Amino acid sequence: MKLRALALAVSTLLTTSVMAHNDECDVNLHGNLEYNKKMITVEMDSGSVMTIAPDNQLTINGEAVTLNDDQQQYVDDYRTAIDEAVPMTVNLVSDSIDLAGTAVGEVFGELLGPDDELVRDFQGTLKEMRGEMEHHFYTEDGSIRVSGNDFEDDGWFDSAWEDKFEDRIEDMVSEATGKLLVAIGSQIVSGDGDMDEFADRMENFGENLEERLETQAESIEHRAEGLCEVLREADIAEGKMQKSIPGLDELDLINIKRHSNRM
Repeated sequence: MKLRALALAVSTLLTTSVMAHNDECDVNLHGNLEYNKKMITVEMDSGSVMTIAPDNQLTINGEAVTLNDDQQQYVDDYRTAIDEAVPMTVNLVSDSIDLAGTAVGEVFGELLGPDDELVRDFQGTLKEMRGEMEHHFYTEDGSIRVSGNDFEDDGWFDSAWEDKFEDRIEDMVSEATGKLLVAIGSQIVSGDGDMDEFADRMENFGENLEERLETQAESIEHRAEGLCEVLREADIAEGKMQKSIPGLDELDLINIKRHSNRM
């Protein structure tokens, strides 16, 4: 049905807009990263393991490494960038879920009513997703826990939440098609049967919703650009560590590619 195609197109546009920053700053990991309670652990492709403790003490395969002033500065810079990047990324995922949920919830709420069972179920799904995200990333003491798997194709920093969100939208459209038709008919009737009046009202609603969400979306995009710069700083510091610290020849965890042109 045309209504289903339209709703799916809108949901795809919403999630694509929220996650557009993924295409502006490609992050590739070579090896595995664990970040837990501010302990940075990097397993390199060679199998060697580098750790940076909260006090910036560097170890390779469990052995402490003595650093000169320059080398210690590179490690400090790396630590600073990772400490900043991890919570930034987790917050972006959280806020993207909230923004997409607000957009879709208001669209269906306008047509079906905010108390409709389907709308309440959708809000429940968003609450479950947030709970899953928080359980995944946060330890009991509130520390952030991140692993290299989170950056893979099905990880939280890529498409895991987005795929689940889009699947739920498709389910909503399937469940709501009949309700939407009845709601549209009711809206037309309540408007004295004036189809033009109903179309104008829905157009105004869409414009108002877009205006309300635009500022939030721009904020997320701006923060995503800031995250890219922080990761670039981590990449630079990592390169200096690799060249100057014996035993880190194969350290190449972070690779950043930023596109100069936006779509």
